[in-house]
Amino acid sequence: MPKKSAKLTAEKIPDDTWRALYEAADALGELQLWQLMGDAELLGVDDPHTGEPVLGAVMGRLGEVFGIAIHHGPAGLRWILELATSDEPELDMDAFLAVAVLKVEFVKKAELPAEDKRRVKALGFTPRGGMRARWPLFESKRPDHMPGPIHAEDARLLLHALPRLTALGAAVMPILEKDDPVPADGFAFWPAGKTPDEPLRTEDIEWRHVTMPSEPAPAIFSADEKAIAQLAALPKHPGLVIELDAFAGTATIAADTGLQTMKAALAAESRSGSIVGLELGVTPADTLENIAGRALMAGIKALGICPGTVQVTKRNLLSALAPFAAKLGIRIVHCHELPAIEEARAAMPPHFGLGR
Repeated sequence: MPKKSAKLTAEKIPDDTWRALYEAADALGELQLWQLMGDAELLGVDDPHTGEPVLGAVMGRLGEVFGIAIHHGPAGLRWILELATSDEPELDMDAFLAVAVLKVEFVKKAELPAEDKRRVKALGFTPRGGMRARWPLFESKRPDHMPGPIHAEDARLLLHALPRLTALGAAVMPILEKDDPVPADGFAFWPAGKTPDEPLRTEDIEWRHVTMPSEPAPAIFSADEKAIAQLAALPKHPGLVIELDAFAGTATIAADTGLQTMKAALAAESRSGSIVGLELGVTPADTLENIAGRALMAGIKALGICPGTVQVTKRNLLSALAPFAAKLGIRIVHCHELPAIEEARAAMPPHFGLGR
């Protein structure tokens, strides 16, 4: 049974900050940017603390979810840039878990959680738009966690970004309405040195190309030297092949925990298709590379034989496990499919959250 993911409890955010957040979000919602913008038209500001770009993606072109998703941090930028610039984005749950994103969604009042209803009532906040108005709902997605309440640091970033994204959206809309060309590979950014108190003209927009952040180098898997020596002493079978993969998913572990992140790794003997190693992540920060390494060790121990080859489909696993494999005299190779593991994942019950 895996340990429960640590819950993130929202820090106390002062009422004045909440009031400012609702007002800023309401002003953005009034623009209804989703009528003209989608995933490909991003709005950017610079994080006042890190100086790194923050990209807002408007939601609502499909007429289902309305709002804006504000992506920050290297993984968040990789995610939204892949989505915005690729005809066939390669996005999966593994990548999503690493993402940092703040979301402001506009919903009917009946759809607000009870806590939010109590808050807006206490603040005396009512959105513009009368009876058909939509209410702001704030959400924070942190690396290796499922979406949840925003924290004080999220509020600070939102209060910086929302007024600037609103002004940017208003300045960009005339261009989109006229279907005027925009700079190639450029996104509309808030110009440096300008404050939200100053009016933003269309000609003031800074059109900027954002470079895709590089993938971080995977942490090298390391194991206890005594355990490695015990595995190295096992008989060698050059023809034995182990398939190895690590992946992420979501599942409800207990009734009172809600949806939790899950990480797991499988090791399978290629010829028979038997699963010989299964490991689950023990904390949200437990990396897929480490979980895969533990699954491989468990598989070798269960077989009582050192394989000649380990096959993986993920480049990060190849890099992270190469030194460990070398100590055992095992070839670790990249391949395009792992039939035994795919079959095992397809057979997993859906509520496990780790199947295909």
